[in-house]
Amino acid sequence: MSVKEWPGKTEKFLREVSLEMQKVSWPSRQSVIGSTIVVLVVVFFLSVYMWGLDLVWGQALAKILSYSSPS
Repeated sequence: MSVKEWPGKTEKFLREVSLEMQKVSWPSRQSVIGSTIVVLVVVFFLSVYMWGLDLVWGQALAKILSYSSPS
């Protein structure tokens, strides 16, 4: 493809993108807000869960290592 073909091919590409974007089914504002709230709540609870696991496993590992290390 030569440089001379770029403008025509770019115009064709943008025209095709525009046609495809007209076919897109966009979600409603209420649907987006609801989905966002669900994602934020799930991320919050998973973060708390992972923090708890890290705390428990960290304490357990510290105990195990304290028994095996020479004092």
